[in-house]
Amino acid sequence: MTALLGELGLSARYFVERVGAITRFLLLLVGLTPAAFVRFRLVVDQVYNAGALSLVIIMTSGLFVGMVLGLQGYDLLQRFGNRGVLHRKRDAPLERGHGFLRGGGQGRRQQRGETEEGFQSLHGHPLD
Repeated sequence: MTALLGELGLSARYFVERVGAITRFLLLLVGLTPAAFVRFRLVVDQVYNAGALSLVIIMTSGLFVGMVLGLQGYDLLQRFGNRGVLHRKRDAPLERGHGFLRGGGQGRRQQRGETEEGFQSLHGHPLD
């Protein structure tokens, strides 16, 4: 029981210590903020140096991360045998029954017993 109370006391002390440090930092930041407006041009220069000049590095990193993710995705699809996803025929959406284009899914609608008139009455425009 004594160990539990000792641990609880240490946790409370650590919490109060951290909250105090955060409060001191916030008060220091608020106290120094008006001085930054006196030298506004320096603030603008620092923001430009930190933001705009690092954009090239960020874009290059994003390019390489995207290439790595694409390579991992390709490897994953190759490993599990989903070659059909990567090597789909060019005209597959135009084939009857795929439904990617307006009017291309007539085979499915006919299987479900729907007609073009029913589609038009539901959606307000004809298929073709």
